[in-house]
Amino acid sequence: MLEEVNRLSDYAIIRAHDIATRLLPPQVISQLAYAKNLREVVTILHMTEYGEYISREIEPTPEYLHEQIKKVFIKRCLKLLKVSSEELRDILLEVLRIFEIENLLFIFKKKWAGEKADPSKLVILPFSTINYSSLIETKNVEEFIRLLTSYDVYSEFRSEIISLMGKFNSPLPIEYELYRIRYKRLFDVINKQRFLPDKREIEKIFQIEVDIMNIFLALAPMLYDFSPELIDPLLLPSGHKINIKTLKNVVRSKNRSFVMKALRSYKDIVENIIIKREGEAYVIAQRYLRKELLAHRIPSFISPYYVLSLLKRCEYEFRDLSVIVHGIFYNIPHENIARFLISIYN
Repeated sequence: MLEEVNRLSDYAIIRAHDIATRLLPPQVISQLAYAKNLREVVTILHMTEYGEYISREIEPTPEYLHEQIKKVFIKRCLKLLKVSSEELRDILLEVLRIFEIENLLFIFKKKWAGEKADPSKLVILPFSTINYSSLIETKNVEEFIRLLTSYDVYSEFRSEIISLMGKFNSPLPIEYELYRIRYKRLFDVINKQRFLPDKREIEKIFQIEVDIMNIFLALAPMLYDFSPELIDPLLLPSGHKINIKTLKNVVRSKNRSFVMKALRSYKDIVENIIIKREGEAYVIAQRYLRKELLAHRIPSFISPYYVLSLLKRCEYEFRDLSVIVHGIFYNIPHENIARFLISIYN
């Protein structure tokens, strides 16, 4: 059994340590957030791994810098996937499916608004099997859903979800059905690994993610007068601290004191959602998850949890740098940029 455990992650951990040394420390992330312009961002990044990809001869634009930042992120992902065992790789692929989900939602919401999605805005990972061009070219929402559900991964779309979308004229059912499929696949692949070290801790991270997704959803009736009939079927199973019964009570409540008590485990996140600062709430949630990832002590033997936590830290750095380059380009006040960064604190 010990041999099986080691086989899961021996090579991955070596590569993980190498990647870990290349991650930007919080003080560098902060320094970038307060850069005067994109030229200064380039100067700072040139002293890091990103310097291999960013040319000083090219006029820096947010599009160009984002593309180079994305290349580094994808390279790191591929390195971890390449050296991982099949069992660990299956988990990492499902973790990374969040980018596929975000791409699909971007295209779908543009389709819903009658607009055409710009493919340059997508973060397409090389192992994705989705033909995004075909989805972008679909004529309407219905055709988009038919094509999407032709993929095995998304063939489990529930018919009631499509009915809810039509009945309430809302894209929300499609969004949360994609999340449901994503988390079901993720938990299924984790649970298949009988001897996975730190299995409970790995599950816990994604159960917390489910809690946070459900909180945003459960508060929608209070904030935007959504019908409980719409929200109830979309609530995600497999949360960590908040069960479905509690969430359904929150869905039906207009009492802020009750809501705060029911969701007290995530007080800071809830407080921001209630005052309609969803962007801030999202960042606070990601910081909370990052803190949870870093708080778990890595055992003395090689752990897949370490590889997973590193993959998530790579994701956070990618998202932070994307915020920084666009924020600086559009002259967003530096302190406001910093407010929306995940990795700015140890």
